[in-house]
Amino acid sequence: MSKFVHILTLSNPEMGHWVAAKWVMHYLKRTKDYMLTYHRLDQLEITIYSDSNYVGCQDSKRSNSGYIFLLVGRVISWKSVKQKLVATSTMEAEFIACLEAFNHGIWL
Repeated sequence: MSKFVHILTLSNPEMGHWVAAKWVMHYLKRTKDYMLTYHRLDQLEITIYSDSNYVGCQDSKRSNSGYIFLLVGRVISWKSVKQKLVATSTMEAEFIACLEAFNHGIWL
């Protein structure tokens, strides 16, 4: 576990907040010249993966959905979220995950 992973509240800032903020600023300064690179291809190929787990949260009985979109093998979008509906089966949870990925794909 990273030494910067703490449960801190913003209503009562501590030295840990300052240390974490400084670390983030140093990281951004070191990586400011990094960038995503894409190779030119004749065809732009988009690959989509989606998945879910049935009843991932035992308290609310809701499943989790996730999807990832790749353009020419590079990640361009992803999401992982608890489903809004309570699925009654593994197949239904998978359909909900596919629907969320499909809707995002239309938006992209």
